[in-house]
Amino acid sequence: MGERVVVLKGAEGFADRSQCLMQAMRYARATNRTLVVDWRDEDWVHDPSEPLSDYLSIDDIDTLPIADFLAELKQNPTPRSVAPEAWSDRLLTDQFNAFMRDEPYQLPEKGACLEQIANGGRADFDADIVIYPGVGERTYQYSLLNHISLAPWIKTGIKNFAETHQLKEAEFDLVHLRGGSKTWMGGFVADRSPVKAEHSQWSSAEEYLKPIWEVYQHLLTQVSEPRPLMVVSDTPQLIELWQQTYQCGKAIPNLVRGDLAESGIHKLRSNHIGINKRDINFECLRDFTLMLNSRILVGDGVSLFSLMALHCKNSGARLVKL
Repeated sequence: MGERVVVLKGAEGFADRSQCLMQAMRYARATNRTLVVDWRDEDWVHDPSEPLSDYLSIDDIDTLPIADFLAELKQNPTPRSVAPEAWSDRLLTDQFNAFMRDEPYQLPEKGACLEQIANGGRADFDADIVIYPGVGERTYQYSLLNHISLAPWIKTGIKNFAETHQLKEAEFDLVHLRGGSKTWMGGFVADRSPVKAEHSQWSSAEEYLKPIWEVYQHLLTQVSEPRPLMVVSDTPQLIELWQQTYQCGKAIPNLVRGDLAESGIHKLRSNHIGINKRDINFECLRDFTLMLNSRILVGDGVSLFSLMALHCKNSGARLVKL
């Protein structure tokens, strides 16, 4: 393996990891490095041998599957230079979430150096292998989502779902309610989270729903015709409360009926009864795609899932056009 690579180590939910993926894409393109996406972490898959290509692929950038990267490392005993150097003897493990936030494994300026390098304001690393832990600072363009393609089975599943529920681009509205980060819904936000205070600003579900409803009502005054309203949430109780309070909204069905671990569905582990991470990942990508195709999209302004979808939607990205 002679090429210079950047290895993105995944963490957290889809919005966080897609932000870091787009940062890695910018850096790889600017430095002519091959991009290796290592999403073997339990937040994304319960079977670390499951390839990323089962879900998505990246266009217009040289990529190498993590399995091929690891195989080449095992076959080639010649040591290669690695930055940060602490990763040198931990390149093969899929348990990187246990230590990747520790200082020795972080890039300079908690990753902000990647954007400086991409902009030409800083020299690239001399190392053959750069490890990018998917936490900390990141800079990206929302339109880069257009260079990510979903796997055919996911595209087909989303189109079938949209057809069944008569959902077409810009012909439905969508509200996203996030319970996983709210203590009054049994959720949790780690103390290390930089947005812990923002997620804790509402003292009850009723207080949480009211501003979302008010924003939705305001946006309705700016459109000429009513459209069906879909409601997506990691917590069915929030959807039910929305429907009871405002007498509108159709729930987008979810296989995980209110089961959360820590901050959300993505934290559920393989020992959870009845859990199938493949189905959960499909629903995650489905819901994100529905948000991109909605006419009006409203979230709480804090949850990255709907916030990322809103910005990507406004940049013209769709993943699948309904």
